[in-house]
Amino acid sequence: MLAFTAEYAGGDIVPQQGEIEDAGWFAIDHLPQIPPPISIAYRLIQHTVNVLQQQ
Repeated sequence: MLAFTAEYAGGDIVPQQGEIEDAGWFAIDHLPQIPPPISIAYRLIQHTVNVLQQQ
């Protein structure tokens, strides 16, 4: 399992068919339900939230 972050250059989100069902942008204080703390996805989300809150 891998996780990574990337810089957003602009434009619309276009999910790759067959890879991801849906994608969207969310404000930190209005995130949808996130995965359980044991998951890599949770850790990636928490890391990103922490970085953005320090800006």
